[in-house]
Amino acid sequence: MKVYKKIEVFGDSLLKGIQINPQNMRYHVDNNIDVSGIEETYSLSIKNFSKFGCTITRGFGLIDKHLKSDETFCDAIVMDYGGNDCDFNWKEVAERPDDEHLPNTPLDVFIETYHKIIKSLKEKGIRPILTTSMKCQ
Repeated sequence: MKVYKKIEVFGDSLLKGIQINPQNMRYHVDNNIDVSGIEETYSLSIKNFSKFGCTITRGFGLIDKHLKSDETFCDAIVMDYGGNDCDFNWKEVAERPDDEHLPNTPLDVFIETYHKIIKSLKEKGIRPILTTSMKCQ
């Protein structure tokens, strides 16, 4: 089994550790995952490139640009997209509730874009690791 030592993370605000403060209802970074502890315990290097509000299409642009730079020397890339992609423009929905409304990223575009990212990573010898943090009720 191959050991992955250098890991990069791309995704939305959840992987960045952005949460809503319940006292003032404002966003703040509260990443209690303890990345430095994980790095030390497992002898890893983890770099987080996640962005607030990121969708799969924006993520593809960020990853593609990153792969073309000289900065990418990782074994694996962890990705978590979907939350912002399946969201709607709620202002438009409220203003015109009877109209048809599409999510930020249509499902076919989401799937196609993820496939492109995975292919790009594999071509570079980078292991794609896909996660999801979507909450099902």
